[in-house]
Amino acid sequence: MKKKYLYISIIATLCLGLCSCKNKNLPEETSSSIQVTTEETTKSSEEVHAEMYPELQSLLKNKVTANEAYKVTQNFLDFIYTNLDENIYEALYDFCISDEYDLADYESFWYNETGLSLHTITDWYDGKITKETAIYNNGKAEVSLGFAGDICLSEGWSTLNFYDSHNQDLSQGISNGLIELTNSYDIFMLNNEFTYSTRGEALKGKYYTFRANPERVSIIEELGADIVSLSNNHVYDFGEDAFIDTLDTLTKAGIPYVGAGRNIEEASAPVYLYVNGIKIGFVAANRSEKYIFTPEATETSSGVLRTYDSAMYLEAIEEASDNCDYLIAYVHWGTEDSNVVADYQKEMGKEFLEAGADAVIGGHPHVLQGIEYVYSDEPIAYSLGDFWFNDLHDDTGILCLKINFEELREMSFVPCRREDGVTSLVTDKEEIRRIYDYMEDISFGIIIDDNGVITNSGSKNSPFDKFSPSDIQIEDYYADYQTAYANIVEEFENHFSDIGYSYNLIYFDNNDTPELVAAVNGYRMSVYTYDSGKIYTLMDDWLYGASGNAGYEYIPRQNVLHNQNADFAGAIVYKTYLKINGHFEFENYNSDNLSIWLFEDKDGNGAPSEDESIDGKHYYLGENRITENEFNSYLITGDYEYIEGSMTAEEIITELGK
Repeated sequence: MKKKYLYISIIATLCLGLCSCKNKNLPEETSSSIQVTTEETTKSSEEVHAEMYPELQSLLKNKVTANEAYKVTQNFLDFIYTNLDENIYEALYDFCISDEYDLADYESFWYNETGLSLHTITDWYDGKITKETAIYNNGKAEVSLGFAGDICLSEGWSTLNFYDSHNQDLSQGISNGLIELTNSYDIFMLNNEFTYSTRGEALKGKYYTFRANPERVSIIEELGADIVSLSNNHVYDFGEDAFIDTLDTLTKAGIPYVGAGRNIEEASAPVYLYVNGIKIGFVAANRSEKYIFTPEATETSSGVLRTYDSAMYLEAIEEASDNCDYLIAYVHWGTEDSNVVADYQKEMGKEFLEAGADAVIGGHPHVLQGIEYVYSDEPIAYSLGDFWFNDLHDDTGILCLKINFEELREMSFVPCRREDGVTSLVTDKEEIRRIYDYMEDISFGIIIDDNGVITNSGSKNSPFDKFSPSDIQIEDYYADYQTAYANIVEEFENHFSDIGYSYNLIYFDNNDTPELVAAVNGYRMSVYTYDSGKIYTLMDDWLYGASGNAGYEYIPRQNVLHNQNADFAGAIVYKTYLKINGHFEFENYNSDNLSIWLFEDKDGNGAPSEDESIDGKHYYLGENRITENEFNSYLITGDYEYIEGSMTAEEIITELGK
């Protein structure tokens, strides 16, 4: 690994390895037998310290908490004297008697005096880490933490197929200097959304299952990942044996993991990394499955730490926060394929910060979600999307936090793009700005400058909360559709110029008058149709990605709209068709939705249970079971196109004026 620090968990008593780099700026070890000369006699340093300590301890008891005072024993101070600072007794005494003494400065005193936080010094003193780990310093004034989203390296899956077909040259799939960037962070973290093993069977009834040969961990190493989260909905896809293989594979590779373990103690345990004398903690939890395949760890069984009920995760956060200088709460949550932040995410995110986390980093939706500063400098990044997951086209990126001992100094976003199995850094200035603008649009009160630095604008509302398309007043009668549509576009630009709507003309129904699309691509859209001087709203600010679907499609001039929605973690796939009725509203093409069920719904509650798994598929029209042939007979064939915007306001106005 590129880093020279080590990691420990709360249940470990010793670090797992040694680093190879020593801090050349720190003094050499000093013998504790230095002689101190006074007017009356010559005393050893031990005697001087012994005389000073009772008064020092009395001062400490009145100045700091009993727990902190208890830590600072004479042996502890002698340890610092010997290894770090010959003046520690005098410096601590002067600090305690200063007229400007402030309890809030106590932790800072230790870092300013020794270059190490009190947590780091204590762990070194207690033998939990080595001297090399404690004093590792990269010579920078800040520590950089890089976070990317989900990565999937399943055998036979698009990422590994691409990797293997390109001579296993990772720079072909993670390109344009991105590997160098991920290796440049002091700590780089990913969500490891698959299992490493050659054992086990795929869980029955689960739509997608991901497993990689353990040797593929070299890819994670090449990316420079220093820690991964395993608290997700795919780490247990091939059962317990494969899950344990995953833990062993990462441990052998020297890559720490959080959020999963052989029991709940391990799954709840934080991992601590030490850089520049700062002790940085990580904890992770999962809330991503409607139909739960991935078990929760218990005292005697393996699994992940869950946060459907946040009590246990909050306890882990509180404990870790008390034992480190900066804490990351990494959480797998949210709605798949949706840029919309769920209410529970906002509520839980604040709970995590209040419990002691300094930043909350999220994943699982497979797309980017918004960012906000809940307090002045405590951020929540709700989803970082997919980092290297499949061959789809989408925006993604890396979130960077620069911290020092006292605070978050800077948060920034590095735009990346996924296309055809390649994730690459975006370098085109206009494309970079487009992604920054999009992130601002879906976020909550942030501003991203041209260097990617994210600051707090002071507003806590999403721009979509201010005004919605349904509030636009549309006249009843127009001479022609061109004038009508131009007026609608002008209304969108008047109200949503900061959001970045794009537009399109599509031929949805079976006449020669086009429909108008106003869309924030990949997020939400409205569709209008024109008939006999009147405008009808077909879609009023409909969301892409709601409940896990991928958006809506249409067959040109066939008056048919199609949507496919995977729910219950892929256990049910719905196929819904809509058409325009005589009142210019949508109605179901079929009286009931078509659906493919990957389980036997014995209890009729619409949700899979553990005893309802099947090997094949069951087909339904509404609640009625049908054959596969009958199912296929209801499918509407044709060349579907996504409903989305492709023109700017200026371009659509020009098009309407032709």
